[in-house]
Amino acid sequence: MIDIHADDLGLTAGITDGILEAYLSGRLDSVSLVPNGFAFDYAVEKLKEFPELGVSVHLNFFEGRPLADVGKIPLLVDPKGYFNQSFESLWIASLFSNGRRVALQEQVKLEMGLQIDRVKQALNVESVRVDSHRHYHLIPFVFKCLLELVDSHRVKAVRIPFELFSLSESLAHSVRTLLSTNPIKHYLLNALSRYSIPFLNARGIAYNRYFVGVLFTGNMTLSVVENAVSRFERTDSSIPPEVLFHPGAFGNNEREEIGHHLRGSEYYSSSDRTGELDVLTSRAFCEFVDDIRSDVQ
Repeated sequence: MIDIHADDLGLTAGITDGILEAYLSGRLDSVSLVPNGFAFDYAVEKLKEFPELGVSVHLNFFEGRPLADVGKIPLLVDPKGYFNQSFESLWIASLFSNGRRVALQEQVKLEMGLQIDRVKQALNVESVRVDSHRHYHLIPFVFKCLLELVDSHRVKAVRIPFELFSLSESLAHSVRTLLSTNPIKHYLLNALSRYSIPFLNARGIAYNRYFVGVLFTGNMTLSVVENAVSRFERTDSSIPPEVLFHPGAFGNNEREEIGHHLRGSEYYSSSDRTGELDVLTSRAFCEFVDDIRSDVQ
């Protein structure tokens, strides 16, 4: 069994509509909901129509406004009150003097707790699975903050983006990926995953053993998924391997109206995202997923 998953639900209405189209016309199993997304309320209303769709908390420290009072998290935002820390800068900031590091941890925990609680309350659930926008939760000190909130906020599972190396059947497709920054991200996230897993095991927190979606982020195809899944071994994990897509793009006028508030604006209007939606809803992909599920049964 595999979990076909989409990130960024609630970031904008257009992206949300694209993701839900992938569910209605494809084989999507679960989504990640952005707690501070521009279309959070819209996404929550839409989710009421699809109670069988799995939902995770998509922690976001990368873009948009925080849920916390900006005066309480000055190390995470710019003067206008928008998140301004990249994955690298946030990690580096945590390596400074002890006093600054402690303050940064407290600010991350405050915002993280508010984001988890907002999703739980909106969906009326007691426990949640957690992942994050741009995989920020794998930054070591952020991961430590998450562990400290596991019991009080009822976190039942955490995404681990550990991905076996595999390529597409298309040489051009593979070369495009190998010449991008994705292999570097793949190596780094695999290393951080290996670091994180023992802590999850010690706490009895569930996580996915396998993952697909870093090497070919924004360029996922049926060939990529077929080659990656063929390398999976059967495990006794309660969470199936996760195959991550980013379907859906900005809707009408969203780039002009809110794009300047989102640091990933260019990507959200990219043809790569509509391309992934096309893959998810294609007959070939649906038949592939159906075959896997029938084999399990």
